[in-house]
Amino acid sequence: MNKKSIIKWLLLLVILGIISLIPAPEGLTQTSMYILAIYITSIAGIIIRPAEESEVLIVVAGIGSLIVGPSPVLNGFATTTVWLVFIAFLIGMAFVKTGIGKRISNILIGKFGKTTLGLGYIMAIVDLIISPATPSNTARSGGIIYPIFRSISSTLNSEPENDSKKIGSYFTMLQALVSFTTAGIFITACAPNLITVDFAQKILNIEITWSLWAIAMFIPGILILILTPLLLYKIYPPELKYIPNYKKIAKDGLLELGPLKQTEKILIFLFILAIIGWALGSTLKINATAVALAFLPLDYFLNFLH
Repeated sequence: MNKKSIIKWLLLLVILGIISLIPAPEGLTQTSMYILAIYITSIAGIIIRPAEESEVLIVVAGIGSLIVGPSPVLNGFATTTVWLVFIAFLIGMAFVKTGIGKRISNILIGKFGKTTLGLGYIMAIVDLIISPATPSNTARSGGIIYPIFRSISSTLNSEPENDSKKIGSYFTMLQALVSFTTAGIFITACAPNLITVDFAQKILNIEITWSLWAIAMFIPGILILILTPLLLYKIYPPELKYIPNYKKIAKDGLLELGPLKQTEKILIFLFILAIIGWALGSTLKINATAVALAFLPLDYFLNFLH
């Protein structure tokens, strides 16, 4: 832990302490103020990131349990949706750690990356492929996919301060639009989807399964993904239409990753099993959260193999 992280942790403790000391308004108990303090501190921790999101939440929850006891803090974890979000985040982190998302991107770039428009569609395809297991747009787009296309922009000397419209601006704008689209295609592609499903169950008594959501959203979502790169290409055209050294870019990216690792093979296999379990859950009578919980030791298992 460096000095910067320590300062951030201390700032979170200050936020927790200040809000906890605020007298409860009429109609609320002081315990409610403690819960509010824990909630706001958690959000602040996710924003300033003194550590990974999961670590921040565990530390804040631990300190909060000392203040009000474990029951109020852990009450929300009785909801299966919370666990589905949490495990999906772990799977998304595994995609980042193993590098499988980068490998898929580079393989597709080497095959179909001759034109800027083609690269735009590759961005959309890769985002779609890994979206079911990454409920964080930040993890998926900002952590896996966009850095690859940003490196392509840098290679072609298209930076924010220099020739940004050459190709970099197109990639940046497209990544945002693609990320918003894939977020709605699968329940597990964006955390708020799972909250919506939970509200539908509790308020309207309507059960929305993973497969039902996918069936309803897949066709409109795919149509938008097909149209978005082309429409943006027309509305906000990049100056560079063809990529002269796309095969070299892909080759260098794959060389940097090295040969396909055992952890990547295992993750691909488990990811396919998860998709099958979620898609056929209603037929096989398997709860989506139960499928996700089977992946709880995934991060430890991959670290062990590594």
